[in-house]
Amino acid sequence: MSDARSEILAAVFSRHPRAPKRHPRARPEDLSTRRGIQKSDTVSGPADPRVKPEDDVRGPKDDGRGPKDDGRGPEDDGRGPEDDGREPEVDGREPEDDGREPRDDPPGPDIGAAHIASAAARLLARVAGVRPNRVTGPPADVFLDRVSTPAIGATVERAATLEGFPAAVRRYLASRYLAPSVALQPHPALRALDWSGTETHDTIALDERVSVGLALGAIAETGSLVFHSSPDAPTLFAFLPVHHIVAVEASRVWPWLEDYVAAYAGEPQPRNVNLITGASGTTDIEGTLVHGAHGPGFLHVVLIGESPMKLSTNTQPSTNNQKSGPCSNNS
Repeated sequence: MSDARSEILAAVFSRHPRAPKRHPRARPEDLSTRRGIQKSDTVSGPADPRVKPEDDVRGPKDDGRGPKDDGRGPEDDGRGPEDDGREPEVDGREPEDDGREPRDDPPGPDIGAAHIASAAARLLARVAGVRPNRVTGPPADVFLDRVSTPAIGATVERAATLEGFPAAVRRYLASRYLAPSVALQPHPALRALDWSGTETHDTIALDERVSVGLALGAIAETGSLVFHSSPDAPTLFAFLPVHHIVAVEASRVWPWLEDYVAAYAGEPQPRNVNLITGASGTTDIEGTLVHGAHGPGFLHVVLIGESPMKLSTNTQPSTNNQKSGPCSNNS
């Protein structure tokens, strides 16, 4: 019985050989090493025993970094470019002559002073057809109406003579509860007036409250005051104060802008020309009008005298240059 049992067991194990035991912690690389496969070998097969480590035929290891730069530039041996001693080639040929005569164009049109004056006269002759109907009365009255509109927002007053200007200034200061101290434009005509009861100084501060000035003239068409910069009319007196009080002679109110330009045609040009139309204002933010954003927030105009110039039916610019008066040296 024991012999038969032994034969049966031998037959079973011969058909199903038991697999070799694998170490529970063995890793694939350990198995490959034990089987004679090197880590550096590919899957093509075991390592070739004829290849020694020092005979590795693979290229240098690339670590992804570029060549080392030691900061030194290329070596300079101090020798300049080679010079073979030869002169540059010159062909010595003359420019080709096609036999044609030089071109002689006729002279252009005469653009001298006479030609320019004639062209300007032709332009002025067409002014009547393009001017809007905005000046229909005495220029001084039209100017006062224009400058006091809500769009311009200035306040106005009349004085018979320039001597009454200091009293007009005092009335304005009292109505606005302002201190009787003003920066007075250093114009001789203003300095000669009686400023009793009002402190004046001929310099202007960045935070000046009130400035008093004399305009060169005014333009009725737009309600603008005209200032030419000069030692007698510093530009900052019209831009730094909160309140700007300005006197302008009625005889120096021009109906149209062209009249002002014609009055000073050919005169020495000032360094700066300012046409001031009302107090400083802006509507940049949400279309809301804000005064004093870029200059005085209040403008008070005092018209001196009555206008001797009536609006003529002649549509040509006025030939009266209107340069007489105390502010004529303001140019």
